[in-house]
Amino acid sequence: MELALYQRACSLMNIGPLGKQDCGRLCNKRCCKGDENDGMYLFPGEEDFYIQNSSWAEIRPAFEPVTGHKLSFLVCTGTCPRELRPLACRTFPLLPKINAKGDLELYLDKRGILICPLVKADNLNLFHPAFLRRAKRAWGLLLGDPQLREFVHAFSRAWEEIPIDPWEKIFKK
Repeated sequence: MELALYQRACSLMNIGPLGKQDCGRLCNKRCCKGDENDGMYLFPGEEDFYIQNSSWAEIRPAFEPVTGHKLSFLVCTGTCPRELRPLACRTFPLLPKINAKGDLELYLDKRGILICPLVKADNLNLFHPAFLRRAKRAWGLLLGDPQLREFVHAFSRAWEEIPIDPWEKIFKK
């Protein structure tokens, strides 16, 4: 992934899901808490940007469970330099999807249902419009990278095949 492209995408994401309001106030910052096994997957090529700046985090090899792709997994101490957050943190709880027409869509990452009230509410209208616009623009830029586009395309297809978990219905209530 090209450094300038990644930096442009990240600079767009200087806004949170609720705009300037700290969404961590809704959940007591649960997405930044965890133990030594909690973290975020880095997208293909993204690990290159964290190898030199890993004093606050550990980077581990991992397999992404939906696609089986070999990726890097970044585990932080619960606090990070905000300007160095991974893309998955910046756009959480949204994920990119390439639909059947080849167009970019954003959707809620249902894996966050236990930690994010916004995922539990299952309503994109609760998000600040600027956050949604910027996330879509950032992902649109990044999907110009062939390796990342291939990964998002594979993830999109694999994600569609996962049946709805009955537990998900319970947690949304």
